[in-house]
Amino acid sequence: MTTLRHDWSLEEVQALFELPFNDLLFKAQSIHRENFDQNAVQVSTLLSIKTGACPEDCKYCPQSNRYDTGLEAEKLMEIEKVINEARAPMQKRVAPLSLAARASLITFSISINFSASR
Repeated sequence: MTTLRHDWSLEEVQALFELPFNDLLFKAQSIHRENFDQNAVQVSTLLSIKTGACPEDCKYCPQSNRYDTGLEAEKLMEIEKVINEARAPMQKRVAPLSLAARASLITFSISINFSASR
């Protein structure tokens, strides 16, 4: 099993950035396979607490108001509704839960992983 490190030198980090992309992928997958079930897939629940009508124009992001995605824009979800929507997967402890919103170049994301509490 690989030991989690917090003592990376600048040279070690730079060496990772200089690896060819496929070598980096191979290294990452090898470490992942040492530490996790190689064929397990984690299923997560995503709750979008604000959808569409973002005033920013990131060109790549479908949340921007410049795109017609066919979805109606929604305001930021009320906190009580967020809590109620989050309770079902939390009570069942079925999967990690992520809450996501985007505004003013800040991505708000909270992830709750239930696997540690099983």
